[in-house]
Amino acid sequence: MKSSKLMITLVGVVVAVLVAQSTFAQDNTKYYNLDDTKIALGGYSPVSYFEEGRAEKGTKHFKSQVEGVAYYFTNEAQKRTFDNKPSKFIPAYGGYCAFGVAVAGLFRADPENYKIVDGQLLVFLNDLEVDARKLWNETPNGDVELTKKAKANWAHFGQGQRPPKGS
Repeated sequence: MKSSKLMITLVGVVVAVLVAQSTFAQDNTKYYNLDDTKIALGGYSPVSYFEEGRAEKGTKHFKSQVEGVAYYFTNEAQKRTFDNKPSKFIPAYGGYCAFGVAVAGLFRADPENYKIVDGQLLVFLNDLEVDARKLWNETPNGDVELTKKAKANWAHFGQGQRPPKGS
C-alpha cells in the first residue's frame, strides 16, 4: 500500500515538473509578436532586411529557432549567417510595431513596413488607417527620441508590466 502511495506521489511530482517546464518554455515567446505558429516576421527572413535591403519570404526548408521562436530564411547561407549571431537580426521589441512600443502600446506589425535604425530591425504597423513608419519618420529626431522611449517602454513590457502613463 505504501509503495502505491509513493508511486502516485512520484508520478504527481514528475507531472508537476513537466508542467512547470512546459509553462516556462511557453513564457519564452510571451513577449513576441507571434500567432499560434510561433513563426517570427510572418515568415520573412530577418537576414534579407540587412543583406538584400528588402523583406523576402523565407521557407520552412531553411529554419532556425531561438527561444521557441522560428525564423525562416531564403537560403542556407542566410540561415548560417543568422545562426552565427541571431541577436543581430532578431527584430527589436519582439517584432511588435516600434512606434506602438514607443507610445506604450503593443500593435501587430507588417513585416514589409520596416526600417533599420542603429543596426536594429524595426517593424511597423501598416493598415488602412495608420502607417506607423511614416509617423515615426515624421517625428522630429524620431530615430533618437522614439527609440529611447521604445527601449524604456520595452523594459516594462519585458517584466510583464505596462509602461507608466505619459511614456
